[in-house]
Amino acid sequence: MKQNSKKSGTQKETDWRNKAIYQIYPRSFHAQKNRDGNGDILGIIEKLDYLQELGIDVIYLSPIYPSPMKDNGYDVEDYFNINPMFGDQQTFDRLITSAHERNILIMMDFVPNHTSDQHEWFRQSRASKNNPKRNWYLWRSKPNNWINAFDNIPGSAWTYDEKTNEYYLHSFLKEQPDLNWDNPEVVKAMHTILLFWMDHGIDAFRIDAGLYVIKHPKFPDEPLNPDYVAGRDHPNEIYIHTVSREQPRGFKKLADMGNLISSRGGFSMQEGYIGAEERVILYRLSEDGLSAPLDFDLILNTNWNAREVKKIIFDYYAMLKDDDIVPLPLGNHDQSRVATRLGSQKDARLAAMLQMTLDCVPVIFQGEELGMEDVAIPKEKQQDPFTDRLRDPARTPMQWDDSPNAGFAQPDAQPWLPIGIHYKERNVKKELKDPQSMLSLYIQLLALRKKRLISQRPIIVSINNDKVLSYIRATKDDKQILILLNFSENAESVDLSSLIMNSSKLLLTTSLDKTNEEIIDLKNVVLKPKEGYIYLL
Repeated sequence: MKQNSKKSGTQKETDWRNKAIYQIYPRSFHAQKNRDGNGDILGIIEKLDYLQELGIDVIYLSPIYPSPMKDNGYDVEDYFNINPMFGDQQTFDRLITSAHERNILIMMDFVPNHTSDQHEWFRQSRASKNNPKRNWYLWRSKPNNWINAFDNIPGSAWTYDEKTNEYYLHSFLKEQPDLNWDNPEVVKAMHTILLFWMDHGIDAFRIDAGLYVIKHPKFPDEPLNPDYVAGRDHPNEIYIHTVSREQPRGFKKLADMGNLISSRGGFSMQEGYIGAEERVILYRLSEDGLSAPLDFDLILNTNWNAREVKKIIFDYYAMLKDDDIVPLPLGNHDQSRVATRLGSQKDARLAAMLQMTLDCVPVIFQGEELGMEDVAIPKEKQQDPFTDRLRDPARTPMQWDDSPNAGFAQPDAQPWLPIGIHYKERNVKKELKDPQSMLSLYIQLLALRKKRLISQRPIIVSINNDKVLSYIRATKDDKQILILLNFSENAESVDLSSLIMNSSKLLLTTSLDKTNEEIIDLKNVVLKPKEGYIYLL
């Protein structure tokens, strides 16, 4: 793809299926200039060489637009500018140019469902019922029973506005009013924003909360959820959300955004915590395959074992076309960190080998490559409005070295969230020097993936052991690699005689404790507990 300010092109110019995406949460990545405890764009620029050494292809930035930061940037006040907390447009242009010089693409977070209540559009909309922007948002004289996703008690998704004596809809915070995507003017305005940033050199977008953009046109009440249990389930699940989101017309709006982006040679991935069947619908609406739903199955799956993981992955592949792109994260800014969620650093290493050897676009959340874990946040330091499911523990600052503030910010600064207690052991500087560190594993996995693997679905290998996940991937030199992932707490034996191979070259283990030249007998392989292996056949 051409890396100039104005781009056009086709899928052939950029092979998005072979990209590896690295998610940066700008407020927590690196504070090069700010002494206010917040990361900034200059800090990202300073760390581009590290990201290049890591081996990623795309930087995905959580929102950097001007915002009151009621929801950490997902309440956008101005889609055409940069939040002064992070920098300015000139600095952002420098980031784009510097990344492109290193063959790293830039993906922006795009928030289409709602704006901030401080956005000029909403200021006009609430000014009077006759304002030209009134119909840009969703207003009603009487609210229905819809509830928003953020309250930790059942709370209405409607807020009364005294000035015009009507209620406006907000699927999330009351400071995040929903746009009216049935208004063609809104659609045109949002498409204009996408093209504006592509003209600035942006290569791709992650579409936030897109499943909410269209609601049932008659705004009926939602039915009670008969399976809801108070105290166990989030209060938002007291109703079955059949009309407030996930409407077929909304899927089409998402596809239209994706197809617009791909018409300029870009790629988009859609955030949607939905089932595989719904995701397949989004795939089929993509004109050229460059708009793909994120696959959250490994994040949401609570059964971390070989049998369940195998079923999740390969059942999903069976539903897709062979050339469908699968963006696959293990974690993100909304979820508990991988090492914490799975229970151990060994499991996190196993997950990394799984993600990097599948036919997917791996999406790596900053710090996963270090084995960072959730951080306990004292109540007085909590920032997250989603109080029932605190997300702050996964959003803490990146750990660069063992100096005060972990090298994230100047020693005299106060980071916006606390630094993790393990930062002296788990930081970039130390792990780069340790050939057996988590970071070394990520670097080697990303290099192997880029150097050897081709875009082709993996093939399951029968080994007569349901505690081990085993599959084969084709390589660029017409060979094959075998991946064996032992999910068990015990050593496990596997029978690989079906491969009709007597020996193989060991390329990599999750513990990085084996040499690349070791030859093994594939007829009787014993795998260490919680260990992954990659063999060249």
